[in-house]
Amino acid sequence: MESDRLAALYSYQIMDTLPEDDFDDITKIASEICDTPISLITLVDKDRQWFKSRYGIEVNETPREVAFCQLGFDQPHQPLIIPDSRKDARTANNPLVQGEPHVIFYTGIPLVNPEGFPLGSLCVIDHQPRELSEQQVQSLQALAKRVIKQLELRRKIIQLEAVQRHLEEANQDLEQFAYMIAHDIKNPLLTMHSFSKLLLRKSAQKLDEQEQQMLGFVNDSAQKLLKLVEDVLRFSQFRDLKELKSERFDLMALLTETVELVHAPEGFNIELPPDLPQITTARAGLQQVLLNLFGNAIKYHDQERGKVTLEFSEGADHYTFRISDDGPGIPPKYHQRIFQPLTTLGQKDRFGQLGTGIGLATVKRIVEKLDGHIRVISAIGEGTSFEFSLARPAATTPSPSQGEAPA
Repeated sequence: MESDRLAALYSYQIMDTLPEDDFDDITKIASEICDTPISLITLVDKDRQWFKSRYGIEVNETPREVAFCQLGFDQPHQPLIIPDSRKDARTANNPLVQGEPHVIFYTGIPLVNPEGFPLGSLCVIDHQPRELSEQQVQSLQALAKRVIKQLELRRKIIQLEAVQRHLEEANQDLEQFAYMIAHDIKNPLLTMHSFSKLLLRKSAQKLDEQEQQMLGFVNDSAQKLLKLVEDVLRFSQFRDLKELKSERFDLMALLTETVELVHAPEGFNIELPPDLPQITTARAGLQQVLLNLFGNAIKYHDQERGKVTLEFSEGADHYTFRISDDGPGIPPKYHQRIFQPLTTLGQKDRFGQLGTGIGLATVKRIVEKLDGHIRVISAIGEGTSFEFSLARPAATTPSPSQGEAPA
């Protein structure tokens, strides 16, 4: 049916688009192969024949009723060859024959998509009668297949973009739902945790051992849920750029403040480089990244003493940070998984707590929203390094005291 053919044509979203080299190269080659002054890639919609690419002619469309290429739609798998249109009953009175552009010779290869619908044609035109060799016709057929491949590639990209948009919208809806749920249950959880803690402290002597144990379970569960809720809320906080306002600040001051917030236990040393510059980026976002990476380096260390170091460099386009520890390391097979939300390795930290699997997902989100990238370099027994970059404004220039980014 014609409605199905038109639906197939419109699925490519190509009508009235700007010229493209991939199609223009095909019409140029077609004219050179056939030694004709005009070559066209035509697409036929409801009322017109539109030229996606034209060689040797200025107009970009004609009314459908005078279009030669639709004559081939009855036999879409055969070339339409008209050696002299003045002697063909189908075209003798066509205004394109009697007037400009004087279409006397015409050969068109129907453009048939994988569903079998003819969309238009790749055609060559001359102002005088002529014939093509079998080899020239075969070459045109090969070029027509290239046109269809270009159209199919275009449609595949459109479909993938639509799927991506759908997934992004679904993900945003899910995150918004998670944020609402987390926000709504935070206060009741706080109440549950506070009351159970109070009961354990003030009424323990009135409870038998089993009752104390059950109340302890309630308190521990409420505490774990509160940690999860807080991580979900923090993850959702950075779901759009308005939460990541860029500003200029002293990097050393930020790092000093962040190290104090980490509260590293005795026996752990966080080493910072000297003479750090001022930088321009989202201060709150960077601090959240640093807090998480410093915290993880300490929490998941398997020794009583340890060292965490930070390296920094600035280049023309990005600031680069590397945070390294001398802990147990992460197996390479987990290097991608650890950045996925709600993914944990089942490993308890030094305080006996399991992670929520949201911290590194939040780190990755912040870094990518600041036009950066993050990766982990680690192996069992060799410590772990997290290296991340943040885009720097074009107006700023690297400090002369800084070297190249760490390898």
